[in-house]
Amino acid sequence: MARTTINEISLRKKFATAASAPNRVAFMRNAALARVTAAREEMLDKFDEDEVTKELQQDAATPGSTLISKGNLVSFIGFEGGDGATEAANLREYLRTHTVLKDKPPVIVDKKNRIDFNFTVSVPSKTEIYEAFPSPKQNGAPYSSRGWVEIIEKGIGNAAKYIFWWEGFKSGSRSGTGLQTKGTATNPGSFTPKPTYISGLIERFLARFK
Repeated sequence: MARTTINEISLRKKFATAASAPNRVAFMRNAALARVTAAREEMLDKFDEDEVTKELQQDAATPGSTLISKGNLVSFIGFEGGDGATEAANLREYLRTHTVLKDKPPVIVDKKNRIDFNFTVSVPSKTEIYEAFPSPKQNGAPYSSRGWVEIIEKGIGNAAKYIFWWEGFKSGSRSGTGLQTKGTATNPGSFTPKPTYISGLIERFLARFK
């Protein structure tokens, strides 16, 4: 949860037609909403441009990744068909709909040379995002206690067991191109987490209002 403050002193000349208190609060709310919307759109643009987002939109047979040295991210996480692209779109929508200016009266602080209108901005926490996006299911339940966003940001212990074959496996693979062996794979690849994938977006968004 964040707060955004609109400083009235820079806007006093515009209050000639907004003299009454209700009009003034509405005017300041619109100013706050414009700031929140602009910051949110910037956040979503950064999400779209991120290489991880682009990798999630790829086919499971496409080799190459910024995070996994052998194979690709869709195959490593275990998304089926176009589920990687669908989950990326769902995550984007989650960020859009959960990053909002709250519909509640502002806290108004009258200072010596200015009046502050403090509005509340609702932003999803890292934990809420992790829980909203569980890992793909295996035998009816998520195969990892970590959700797929959390896996991208923190990693997972089975990277050395992951093997990739772009032509695909006949069975045993959710994505069709990735398998998890019982032991360490021959010449295994490595996975490098990206801690700032979503957490960094939220932090930069909040920094706009400090």
